Amino acid sequence: MSHPIKNFTRHGIPAQGWNTWNTRSVLSHVLMPEALALNLSFCHYGMLKLVADAFFEVREQGASAGVRLVESEVSLPPRRVGVQPGRHAYDASYTAVTVLLGEVSILVETAATDEREIVILATPLSQAAHRPVSMIVEAAVLWNRPGHVGQAAPCEWRAACGGGEVGIHCTNTPVRDPNAGCRSPYWVFELTGPAGISAGGAPRPLDEITALIAGARARENASHQSYGEFAGLHAAYQACLAWNTFFDPAFDRVLTTSSRPWNVLRLGYGLFCWDTFTFAWMQLADCPALARNSMLEVFREMVDGKFVPNVVNGSGRRSWDRSQPPLAGITMLAIHESAPDLPFLENIWPALLAWNRWWHEARRNPSGLLSWGSNPVEPKTGDLAEFIQPATPFGASLESGQDNSPMYDGVPFDEDSHLMMLSDVGLASLYITDCQSLTILARRLGRDSDAAELDERGGHYAKKLAALWNPGAGIFQNRRTDTGEFSPRLSPTLFYPLLAGVATGEQADSMVDNYLLNPGKFWGEWVLPAVPRDDPAYPEQHYWRGRIWAVLNFLVYLGLKRAGRDDAADQLARRSRELFKRNWDARHGVFENYSAVTGKAAEEKFCDPMCAWSGLLAFMEFMENGRIPLPSLLRP
Repeated sequence: MSHPIKNFTRHGIPAQGWNTWNTRSVLSHVLMPEALALNLSFCHYGMLKLVADAFFEVREQGASAGVRLVESEVSLPPRRVGVQPGRHAYDASYTAVTVLLGEVSILVETAATDEREIVILATPLSQAAHRPVSMIVEAAVLWNRPGHVGQAAPCEWRAACGGGEVGIHCTNTPVRDPNAGCRSPYWVFELTGPAGISAGGAPRPLDEITALIAGARARENASHQSYGEFAGLHAAYQACLAWNTFFDPAFDRVLTTSSRPWNVLRLGYGLFCWDTFTFAWMQLADCPALARNSMLEVFREMVDGKFVPNVVNGSGRRSWDRSQPPLAGITMLAIHESAPDLPFLENIWPALLAWNRWWHEARRNPSGLLSWGSNPVEPKTGDLAEFIQPATPFGASLESGQDNSPMYDGVPFDEDSHLMMLSDVGLASLYITDCQSLTILARRLGRDSDAAELDERGGHYAKKLAALWNPGAGIFQNRRTDTGEFSPRLSPTLFYPLLAGVATGEQADSMVDNYLLNPGKFWGEWVLPAVPRDDPAYPEQHYWRGRIWAVLNFLVYLGLKRAGRDDAADQLARRSRELFKRNWDARHGVFENYSAVTGKAAEEKFCDPMCAWSGLLAFMEFMENGRIPLPSLLRP
């Protein structure tokens, strides 16, 4: 089947100018479209034989950031090593990252003064006890693009690339270090004080670079001041999105993904379905073009022109067997109402409609509702996941987005239909919301027949969802399709009927007052746990078994707003914001998930420290204070 989107290049964002386009390193600054890179790394000569935990922190947070270690025969106690991300404007007019090497920390700041020029300032904030840390600067042309770099003088390189020439200059005198292990022209500086690099313009002395950096820093800080007391939170979640936005050379496109380390592990990029829709929503307020780009690129990956896969890797592997929660319609409605672009909406419409139809055709169960599923497929790349996930209960749980949720423990899998034997409240509610959102957009496009089709389908599932209300428990519950019994396992997804506008006022109050705001269930100092506090899996606090996930908080928050429960929505937004702030202030991390017991994140092994969708924890605050409008569908 041909792809429903006919023109990707017309609406995608081109990679232009200097930015952190290279996903392999946050210390790689690349000029596009030439692909000329300035790669930074640091060498601490006293950090030897680090213990495994510290070394793996380097590999996960530092090796991809260019942190280098020199080993000797002496063992030392473990010392903190890695990178601590700071501010990052979407256009790289200012970026900041702190490199941590034991007792040494180095602040690296950059300013792209225009599309062609960049200045870089490395400032040691503390010194090593003995030999100073060295900074290594390499120049290279990436991704097999034409060009080369040569030394014109001790402090000057000339790069011939893209049909032109770019000058690169340093402020410090390089030292000779033939053991730096570089494969392209490089400089080594002993960081006894600040060091500067300038490229793309005239040579800049250190004082001039320092002044340019200070000006860029001030402008970046000022750009967030309209968010008042929450300016720092806005800057933090925007920075996380910007650090995870890069250039994909395989398809010559700009992508925003969940995590840079995941991209490296997945051979170029790992694009996840529902994650990407949350990125688009957050990018909307400050850069609508990036929001539309995120929508476009995730739909580029459709399987057979029918559905958006759970995940796509740079290796070519994708989840041919399954999708992920349908958040496209409500996200596109938010984008179009905040930054209308009819040509873009017209271009992406066939893909939005195709995916909506797919759920109805591929995931409808014998009860007339929807179940998560996983289809049988033949391996295409040889990736282990292609052998063990398709047409399995685990593959179906992966489609839910909540990989190891206890909601799906012990639920049978129908080998014929390839569906879980469970009518899922969350899936039905999100699908109804998708139908309602797309109905509004279809009418904006003048597609009356599409609008009628979507309206009818959404109405059908809204009526069917009533069968999942358990009057004895006072909450919607998942229901087995083989036995007809309600599942006793609860989750924040059971509040999604509020988002779909299906719950009556009485039902909404029962769910919110007796479950959501009940400290014995979902409420508490740190909210919302992925399972209630009285669930047997809650003490595990492992991934979706009890941890806090920003996307669950966000979708429940939207439901509370639609249901008119502003009191609960305000509390949820405030507690989410406090959770985000606590961890950002402590560790400068936007973590993948958080403990519902301690409110901390870093102690969990399966918790990426810079995961873009967790910016939703702060994003709700800006909806709550009116900085970011709700889509019309959600206004009671």
